[in-house]
Amino acid sequence: MTAVPIDHSHRRREPLHRRTCQPVRRRSRPATREDWKPLSKAEARRRLLALELYQEGLRKPGQRWGAKGTISHGAIGLYRLLLNMAAKFGGRVEPSAAWLARQRNVPVRMIHVWKAQLQEHGFLGWVRRYVETGRDGLRGPQVEQTTNAYWTALPKAAAALVAKLRVPPSADVDTAREERFLAANPDLADQLARVRSATDEKMARRDRFRLE
Repeated sequence: MTAVPIDHSHRRREPLHRRTCQPVRRRSRPATREDWKPLSKAEARRRLLALELYQEGLRKPGQRWGAKGTISHGAIGLYRLLLNMAAKFGGRVEPSAAWLARQRNVPVRMIHVWKAQLQEHGFLGWVRRYVETGRDGLRGPQVEQTTNAYWTALPKAAAALVAKLRVPPSADVDTAREERFLAANPDLADQLARVRSATDEKMARRDRFRLE
């Protein structure tokens, strides 16, 4: 049986000068429907600490960071940047992948890799969006793709690690209380020490938006 191609030449096509020539990806929605939720600096610190503790427990002995199922240090740097933006701008986080790549000094493809790692473990989500161009087309207003809208999250498994550690999210940390708790829980003490020593301070200094 031979397939016969369908002739679409009779259909009206948008004149070339009226096209944006930019594809709009599936499941995109208008860029005016966001419900931005403010994020406090204390909660941002709590989520970052939760991710660092959670990351430490993912890697198996001898496994490299960034391997399948793990979260790389670069992804933590990206998460820190997004948290800083959310805390600074009332929850509004809508940077382009190219802008994020410039801030982290990496290729754009690495931003997508890190986003996928964070999304896989429930720390990050986003929606694709489009905006109207202001010109009318044959089937309604013309639209074009715009930046994604992002939101950060705290999975239950990661939140449980922070709750077990009992580290206050504020800057007023009771040092003596923390030391007593860590002395009674050497496993958590070792884990926290590894997390803190692995913090990439050099990358953090390049962040444009920083939690004070």
